[in-house]
Amino acid sequence: MKLLKYLEKSGLDPETNKFRMLKLKLVDQETEHEKIIEGVGDKYNLETDTILELRQLLNKDLKAKGYKGPKIFDFVLDEGENVDTLKIDRRRKGALKRKHLELQESLDTIKSKFERELKEYR
Repeated sequence: MKLLKYLEKSGLDPETNKFRMLKLKLVDQETEHEKIIEGVGDKYNLETDTILELRQLLNKDLKAKGYKGPKIFDFVLDEGENVDTLKIDRRRKGALKRKHLELQESLDTIKSKFERELKEYR
């Protein structure tokens, strides 16, 4: 949460700062951060469908790898767990970890583009 306090100094609204912090991690139940994505997407004309699709792809892959537990991937600020905590076959865990990193990188790319647009916007 130190990052959120740091981002507060930017002068942007709290929802935008939370969006800038979002990551994809494993959680026990769905979070409410989808509303943040939709709100910021409407305000700054972001492709929210692409961002939300990342989560769907990751959860689909999670189930395809044979995981039957209660955890799902969702957008989080600071909480959540990494793929290493799952109890699945080591080979499948490695493939899921690569997919997670790939999609997290896609999310980071979208957020980087958003950061550049914010600088131009100011």
